[in-house]
Amino acid sequence: MPRRNVALGKPAKQATTYAASHASNAVNGLFLIFNIVSCTVNTVHVWWAVDLLERFFVQEVMISTDGNNAFGNNISRIPHMAGYD
Repeated sequence: MPRRNVALGKPAKQATTYAASHASNAVNGLFLIFNIVSCTVNTVHVWWAVDLLERFFVQEVMISTDGNNAFGNNISRIPHMAGYD
């Protein structure tokens, strides 16, 4: 079965916003095009979330970086979780 981006266009939010790097940029389908990214202010306890608007069986979560952030290319240190309210 082909992969499907169930987060595409869904409501997103984050702890803080750096410049015009809004949370919605991460789910707009423009994967690192024209430097359109989601970015928070460098602080403690940053987070980002997307509301999928319905329940899904999530098999994979893809997190990517541009290589210029605090985590560099090592995104394995980013804690992540999936759940529902």
